[in-house]
Amino acid sequence: MKKIVLALSIAIFGVALAVGQGLLPRFRVDSRRCIGCAQCVPKCPVGAITMEKGRAVIDPVKCIGCGICVDVCPVNAISQMEIEKPAKAPSQQGHAASQSAEAPSQQGHAASQSSETSSQGNRHRRGQQTASRIETEKTVDSPKAEPTAEKVSVPILDASRCISCGICAKICPVDAIEMVDGRPVIDPEKCTGCGLCIEKCPFNALSFPEKD
Repeated sequence: MKKIVLALSIAIFGVALAVGQGLLPRFRVDSRRCIGCAQCVPKCPVGAITMEKGRAVIDPVKCIGCGICVDVCPVNAISQMEIEKPAKAPSQQGHAASQSAEAPSQQGHAASQSSETSSQGNRHRRGQQTASRIETEKTVDSPKAEPTAEKVSVPILDASRCISCGICAKICPVDAIEMVDGRPVIDPEKCTGCGLCIEKCPFNALSFPEKD
């Protein structure tokens, strides 16, 4: 029993040391995206996630950086934090002196490049003008094609799988989904067929209709 306690203590100390030195990835919750579904809370193996004011909060001391919460979040509200790397110290005076000696030759090279760039720019502008004139002639000569409206594919609901969690209605970017009697109803006039509701449904209750 003592050996188990000792091993756990060493493991916890090692994780804490790794977090402090920035060796483990750290994660954050975007409160603007979090919908309070709490699916991440029971999945965390170390109990580092709690719900505060209807939003998930990650304890950076407990977090071991496993990333399970990222995988289970249906709205991508959890992401890995970027660790800022310390800036490198300036090099020795000898290196600075070497750069100073190279400066005149670099200035001459820059002037040469500037001249070449100006010449290339003039050729590029002439080419653009020619292409624009040709495109204008094509536009005048050829008749305009009438745009055809594409029919939007509206997702359909499998009521046997739906648990009325309401995630689809909350994440729809155009508010085309409304919960009626505990079931999502999609307005075909508003739906853009983006498929976000299908992607984020945790129970695969929504799908596109099969094409003929």
